[in-house]
Amino acid sequence: MDVVMQMLKIKIPVSASIEEVLEYIIYSEMGGHLDPSDPWYSTYESLLELQEKVLDEEESDNLS
Repeated sequence: MDVVMQMLKIKIPVSASIEEVLEYIIYSEMGGHLDPSDPWYSTYESLLELQEKVLDEEESDNLS
């Protein structure tokens, strides 16, 4: 089977993907520390809010 097809079959939780983006913003866009004055900060906060919602949904899915 093609490697790309194998990767597509792996289910990565959305919350984990959001976490990767959050880390990217901190380390690549904000210089390694959370900076409320940085233009990326509002995006960071929005992603945190989305991650909380997604985590709740993932936990609900795991319980059923």
